[in-house]
Amino acid sequence: MPGPVQSAFEETHVTLPVALVKSECRDAKTAPGAALLRRTQVKSSWLPCTRVQSSVAQRPRRKQESHPVGRYLEPGLRTRLPAASQPEPTFPQPISERSPIAAGPRVASITHYNQTMATTIRPATRADVPCILAFIRSLAAYERAPESAIATEADLEKYGFSDNPLFFCLIAEHDGSPAGFALYFFNYSTWTGKPGIYLEDLFVEPELRGLGIGKALLLKVAAIAKERGCLRLQWAVLDWNTTAIDFYQAMGAEFLDEWRSVRVSGEALKRLATCGSAATCGEAATCGGADGACAP
Repeated sequence: MPGPVQSAFEETHVTLPVALVKSECRDAKTAPGAALLRRTQVKSSWLPCTRVQSSVAQRPRRKQESHPVGRYLEPGLRTRLPAASQPEPTFPQPISERSPIAAGPRVASITHYNQTMATTIRPATRADVPCILAFIRSLAAYERAPESAIATEADLEKYGFSDNPLFFCLIAEHDGSPAGFALYFFNYSTWTGKPGIYLEDLFVEPELRGLGIGKALLLKVAAIAKERGCLRLQWAVLDWNTTAIDFYQAMGAEFLDEWRSVRVSGEALKRLATCGSAATCGEAATCGGADGACAP
């Protein structure tokens, strides 16, 4: 007679010969609950044989395809989760099933848990001039010299987006919004006889740092240098910016400590061009201006 139900299992005690017990247990190896049946031990010629069947096994077996996360589980776990407890899939989709932007050549990196959060690197256009100027001013403020950023949108449009541009720019977008930029131009090395690239600005919005955007921009500039046959990629960094210094060292950059940067700018450049000296009158030994006077 059926016994009490305990823990969702039913037990039936039947007195059978040993031979029948072995046969019954052997035939049950392919049936549900076989693992429990194989635990039956024979201690005498006659004994109660316990047949245990899972109440879960008595229900119609679900197809593996009915589980939305079935392909991410081990085969043995696919039918163990009740339908009500199936979570929504939170696993990354294969590359071939992701959004079209993931397969494009402009994708620099993709987050692991949200396919819509992607970083793309693209060439700047004339429409990006206001964004570029905002990045330049933010970089100047970060480098503690906001008053030095006097460029205007007209300047950027004239020298960067004309028929013969003097600089080139890349825009990084994260999740569809501008996140940073890299501005560079070409130079030439007489020692190598090859062109090079000077990276004037590299900037990422503070709240988006740590996502690999700056590295993606730098790698893209390096790829352009390689494509154009350049042998050098060069830039400058402030000595107090240890975060940037550590980042560049990790990237394998070489620091030219034996070289000193030299610059003549503003009124000093005008005096140098006019008088042959960047110093003001009274400071220079001679004045080489055509009219014998230096600009004040």
